[in-house]
This record gives sequence, structure tokens and C-alpha cells, in this order.
Amino acid sequence: MATRNEAAYVLDGYSLLAFLEGAAGSDRLRDLLERSKKKTIYLATTVINVAEVVGLVEVECGLPQAQLALARLLDLPLVRHEVDDGLALAAARCQAQFELSFGDAFAVALARQLGGAVVTGNPRLRQAARLMEVEWLGGGAGVGAGPASVQDGAGTAAGVAAGR
Repeated sequence: MATRNEAAYVLDGYSLLAFLEGAAGSDRLRDLLERSKKKTIYLATTVINVAEVVGLVEVECGLPQAQLALARLLDLPLVRHEVDDGLALAAARCQAQFELSFGDAFAVALARQLGGAVVTGNPRLRQAARLMEVEWLGGGAGVGAGPASVQDGAGTAAGVAAGR
């Protein structure tokens, strides 16, 4: 867990996919990953967010690419939080309060539990940003280019295959 001197950041599905695809904001993500490796920040995600991204990649690119994506995500220097009753109920409250998707609700709930910021470019988190810290990737405030897979629900995950 984050210490009092350690900033906490939570990567949602949008940011994980942006990393895999090398999309807008991936430079900032690489910086956060490097800082996490040096243990100067606490960087986390949930197993729900990892599963969400792997599922998207499988739908778009097939099982072999999804397995590559999973291997890359599991190799990242971040803590993957499993879901317990407390996190699940907090996510349910976030889903209802902010009208979020299932995966987004878990990222927001974890960030709130850690007292940290969600790192995203997903405009659906604008409402949550009024009550918590959100670090926007790419164009800022949830607008601008981002992973095609998250923007339109389809797109491609070509960056996964390229190993970016």
C-alpha cells in the first residue's frame, strides 16, 4: 500500500490499453512505470481492469494476442489488487453514483481507497473527477486521441501485436 510519502496512482482499462497500443499518454505511463520500478510512487490496477483489457484484445485480435497482452501486463511494475467484498461494494457504489462501466467503477473505487488518482483518458470519468483526483492522458480532461479500442468500442489493438 501507499505510504504517507508515496503518491498513489491507479491505471484503469483505458490507460492499460493506451500503454499496450502506444497511444496518446503512453509516454506519461512509461514515466509512471519507471517511477514505480524505483518505488517512488505506488502504482496499481485491479485484476478486473487487466481482465477487461485482455478480453478486448481477444475480441479484436484473437487469443494468441490476448495471451501476449496478458504477459505484458503481468510483467509491469505495478500492484494488481484482487477483488474482496470491500472493493466490490465500493465499486458498486461508484458504478451507481457516477454511472460508470464495471471496470471503470473498480479503478475509481481502488483510487478512492488508496487516496490516489486514477490515470485515464476516458471521458466517462469526468463526473468522478469532481470528487477525486484524475490524471488525464493525452488531450487532457478526457478529450483527444486515445486507444481506438476504448474510444469506439471496436478499433484495433495493433499495438499489442507490435509489442509497443
